Amino acid sequence: MEAKTNPISSIPKETISWLLSSQTPSIRYLTRTQIIASPPSDPKAKAVREIIPDTKPVTAILSRQDVEGFWSNKKHYYSPKYRSSHWTMFLLTELAVPPDHPSMQLGADFMLKRMSEEVPYYHQEDATGFCCFWGNWLRYELYCGKMKNPRVQEVIDFVCRDIHRLGKCKYNNDLPCAWAVARSLFGLALIPPEDRSPAVRSAIQRGTAYLVEENICWPPTMPT
Repeated sequence: MEAKTNPISSIPKETISWLLSSQTPSIRYLTRTQIIASPPSDPKAKAVREIIPDTKPVTAILSRQDVEGFWSNKKHYYSPKYRSSHWTMFLLTELAVPPDHPSMQLGADFMLKRMSEEVPYYHQEDATGFCCFWGNWLRYELYCGKMKNPRVQEVIDFVCRDIHRLGKCKYNNDLPCAWAVARSLFGLALIPPEDRSPAVRSAIQRGTAYLVEENICWPPTMPT
C-alpha cells in the first residue's frame, strides 16, 4: 500500500510560524484551519476568528456598508469593480469573517434579493454564460448558509449545467472558459459532501477533469 504523505510536512516550520504571527487575524485563522488543518472549533482558531470583524481591513470594509446591506450603489451590484456589493461580499468571505455576523447576513440577503430578478433567466435550459460571476455569488451565499433558498438551488442547477458546457459564453467568444469552470467549482466546493446531489458530483468531476487533464500543459514549456 502506498504511504500517504502529509502536505504540511513540506512546509518549513518558519513559514508556518511567520503566518501565525501575522498582524491580520484572517491570515492566522486560515493558517490554522487550512494549513495546519485545525477544526474551526479549536479554541485557538475560535479565538482568532472572533476578532476578525473588529480588526483591519474588515472594519474599514464594514464601515462602508449601507443599512440596507449594499456597498457603493444600490442599483449596481457589480460595479465599481472590487468595491461594489458582489465583490465586497466575496472579499469578506475570503477574509473568513464569521458567516453569522450581522453584516454578512445583511449583505447576503441583499444580494440574494437583488439577483432573484435575474436568476429565472439563467435557469432556462438554453441559457449560458457569465458563470464566473455565478460561481462567486454561490460561494458567499453558501458560506452564509443560504443553501436551502430556492434561488440558490436554481443557481446550483445552472452552474452544474454550465460546467458540462465548459463555461462557454459570449464574453469569451463562445469558447470553453477555464476561469468560469474554476469559479463554478469554487462555489460548489462549499456544498458539504453529504449534501451533494448526483448532478453536483458529476459537475465537480467534469470540471476537475477539464482543468487538470484537458486544460493544463504539464510539465510547463518555457518560451524559446
